[in-house]
Order: sequence, then structure tokens, then C-alpha cells
Amino acid sequence: MSEKDLIKQELKRILEQDLAIAKDVGKSLDSFKTQDDMKAESKYDTRSIEAGYLSSAQNKRIEELKHQLSLLDLMPLNSQTEISLGSIVELKEKHHVKTYFLSQVCGGSVLTILGKKIHVISILTPLGKELIGLKAREDFEVEIGGNLTEYQIQSVR
Repeated sequence: MSEKDLIKQELKRILEQDLAIAKDVGKSLDSFKTQDDMKAESKYDTRSIEAGYLSSAQNKRIEELKHQLSLLDLMPLNSQTEISLGSIVELKEKHHVKTYFLSQVCGGSVLTILGKKIHVISILTPLGKELIGLKAREDFEVEIGGNLTEYQIQSVR
């Protein structure tokens, strides 16, 4: 199994775990909002309405996680020289080299794959947007949090 396949498998595991937890919470909220003690005792008692809002928001989270899983299934893992979705990129910032995986899901996650730390970044972040279309050995700058940071692309795979 390739490094990219292992990354994709780990991201899928994370999303499936999050989905299972979200479904459990959703079931708890659904049963909670229909309990007898949730009935309004006065016109100002909004417990059941609030529980309904929470349940609705949780159901949206479940749908969002399902959508992210489907996006992950469609993610290309081809080898490439130009950075795109599904690329593994080694970036040098000053004297540090970090490995990144460009994804549309699970941005901010840090995985350990084959003994190496891989930072998952979203293609929608400033760094992710700046990387798209670049190649190995190119230098670029990106402003993150008001700070301008210089990077050099060490490798793309």
C-alpha cells in the first residue's frame, strides 16, 4: 500500500470515527427532546425547542461528515510534479522541513504514516491555496495570521 493510500485510509478512519460519535450524540439528542420532562411547563419554557435545535444541528453535522467521506473517496492520488489535491509536499521554512498532504477534508490533522509526521492542510487555507500549481524547488511567500512566511518546496509526490 502506498504512502498516499495509507494517508487516505487514516483520514477515512478519522472521519468514520467522528461520524459514529456524531450519530451516537444525535440519537441521544433525539431521545432527550422527546422525554416527558422536556414538555413545556409555561410559555417561557423552551427546553424542548432548544433540544430540537441541538438535534437539528447534530443531524447537519452527520450529513457534513458523510459528505466529507464521499469527497475523500473521490480524491485523486496520482503522482504529480505540480501540486494539486492529493499531493504530498515537503516544505522548507527557514531551517525546518515539514511534510504536508493537501486535502479537502480533515485539515489541521497531524498523522504519523510510516513513522513520519504528515500535516494535513486544506486546499482552502491560505497555504493550501498558494501551493496549488507550484512545483518542486519553487519559492513562495504566504501571509498567515498577519505574518509573511517564506517557503521553498523541497519535493512533490
